Amino acid sequence: TRAEETSAKAESGREQLRVILSKRSGANERVGEANTQAERASEVLVRERANVDGGSGHFEKLLEERQDLALGVQRVQMRRDELVRALLDEFQQPLQDLARSYNLAAADAQLEEQDFVALEAEVAKLRTILDRIGAVNLDAVEELSERQQREEFLARERNDLVEAKRNLLETIDSLDARCRERFLEVFESVQGQFEGIFRRLFRGGKAELVLEENADPLTAGIDISARPPGKKLRSIKLLSGGERTLTALALLLAVFRSKPSPFCLLDEVDASLDDANVVRFLDVIDDFIGETQFLVVTHNKLTMARCQRLFGVTMRKAGVSMVVAVDLSDIVENDDGTVSRIGTGDAARVITTRQDRLPKMGERTTTVVPIAEASAELE
Repeated sequence: TRAEETSAKAESGREQLRVILSKRSGANERVGEANTQAERASEVLVRERANVDGGSGHFEKLLEERQDLALGVQRVQMRRDELVRALLDEFQQPLQDLARSYNLAAADAQLEEQDFVALEAEVAKLRTILDRIGAVNLDAVEELSERQQREEFLARERNDLVEAKRNLLETIDSLDARCRERFLEVFESVQGQFEGIFRRLFRGGKAELVLEENADPLTAGIDISARPPGKKLRSIKLLSGGERTLTALALLLAVFRSKPSPFCLLDEVDASLDDANVVRFLDVIDDFIGETQFLVVTHNKLTMARCQRLFGVTMRKAGVSMVVAVDLSDIVENDDGTVSRIGTGDAARVITTRQDRLPKMGERTTTVVPIAEASAELE
């Protein structure tokens, strides 16, 4: 591959550079020896000059030796220059070849004498860098390509997630807006129904549902304020037990009126109501009969008298319970205080109570026929 060829060329270039630097080092050693000889000759010349001062007899001899040493220095310098030129001529062509191989500028392929020191420092620096890098990893190009592909894949995944998050937030905002709009519509509907049913149960008064101020309607609390006839507007917590019961029933039935349900279970909701309030409550319940079926758990006789079917539990034998059902829609009250079941045969069967009769609406003290006895008569 191109990366392997480039790596091979780089290694070849490094090897050639090492050979060149090795030869250059030998030349530098020879130049250094010549410089050392020149320095020694200079030292001898200095010593001889000192001797000249000590005696004129040796002046001529020293002068000749000085001239010889000067000539020797010149010869050494000439030899040094020849070595440098030879090195330049020897390595200039390989450097130019390397420059062409690695697309270097022409000026980079010119080697001057003064460049040796700088090149030596640069070579040491490059060797340190190469040692730090370590061996050449021939799989680096392939690994780089794989990592780039992985990075691109993760970038696409991130962009998809960011886009999905944005879409989800927009959907949530849209749903929240629709929920708030729908909630406020239902709240206004329940508010209107609540006030009407409250006035009917209390024979007047005023009631309202209040949302918390400066709050999101979807999370805001709802306060119930009620004012029974003849009383001040107050929180539901300050009402009596019966008033709280009627207010709660008004709210429940207001919800049923706004959103009808086919079934409703009420568990002894009339326990804290007097007979007059029970009658008003049952009158309101009658308005829902066409839409909702009510299953009422009660001990109140007035409530039982208004039901269409009664279900009771009796114990004829010790430890044995029995469910008894009475269909009151087939029961009529006679003038003599007895009740009769409307039959389909020739004669209606009569159920006679020993002392009581089924209650009429508005009567406050009436006892229903015990379910066990009524069941026995009906059988």
